[in-house]
Amino acid sequence: MYPDSLPMAGGQGPHPPRPRVVQDSTKGMLKWNGDSRARALAPPVSAIHQSTRSPAEICLNFLYMGKACSRGRDCPFVHIRHARDLPQASQQPFIRWVVNTNNVDWATRAPVLPRNPRAPAP
Repeated sequence: MYPDSLPMAGGQGPHPPRPRVVQDSTKGMLKWNGDSRARALAPPVSAIHQSTRSPAEICLNFLYMGKACSRGRDCPFVHIRHARDLPQASQQPFIRWVVNTNNVDWATRAPVLPRNPRAPAP
């Protein structure tokens, strides 16, 4: 395994290794501010996989800035670009997880939690 790959912290096994991307301009929505050899944390949510249409964990190499998933559609994990790509029930827990987790920060503009969730229409 490459020393700078992002193994999953818990879950269903190691995330596929890939070399570190030199530039930090890769499109990740989160930044990992911890030790580069430490495990990047996996969010406690899942989403519907783009190809299989079944629940799956989020791809850490796609999620974090400075990494890139080289598996594309063959990746067994979900690729999300924004919190709104998650199921509605998972969006607020995901945003709160980012805000409350050490060494994890937004690489892009942070989504805003709604102050008053809308009540379902009668």
